[in-house]
Amino acid sequence: MLRALVRGFGQLADPGAGRLLLRCVLLAGVTFVLLLVAVATLLGILDPTGLGWVDTGLAIAGSAAVLVLAWLLFPVTIAIALSWFAEDVALAVERRHYPDLPPPTGMGVSESLWAALRFGTVAVLLNLLALPFYLVPGANLLIYLGLNGYLLGREYFELVAARRSDVKCRKALCGSPRKRSAIQPARNSASI
Repeated sequence: MLRALVRGFGQLADPGAGRLLLRCVLLAGVTFVLLLVAVATLLGILDPTGLGWVDTGLAIAGSAAVLVLAWLLFPVTIAIALSWFAEDVALAVERRHYPDLPPPTGMGVSESLWAALRFGTVAVLLNLLALPFYLVPGANLLIYLGLNGYLLGREYFELVAARRSDVKCRKALCGSPRKRSAIQPARNSASI
């Protein structure tokens, strides 16, 4: 696993991977800036109380809440953006580190969009459920990194599995341990 981690960091030197990472971070950043501006504008326009100083306070508090929520959901947003470009990343990694692999079967566009939507929904819901625990000093960082690390690891595992296996095998790999033990090891030395 450490070797794969070192390879992953080494892959960042690849111009295509660096551009892709920059695109994902910029896309997530622009999304959050637009969300912040939209919430601030909407709260400013609504004028819920009719009192100028209260409405200004509500607009500031709402914008601050959106900013905190955006910070918490930043990894999820980057992961969703990256899942749109996952095929490019996988091709670059395979070209560099696994040149002997046969061509992948790939994922269809609808399957890819469904996976990104499912991941985004689960990640947002779990992060919102974990939000009270993020307020506990000391445990917050561990919970945040553990939860989002697990979610990202599982998402990228499923994306790679979708490129190299059929639906039945993917369901068995991502299912219960009993189902995983029933999978026969691949006989092809080039498989991952």
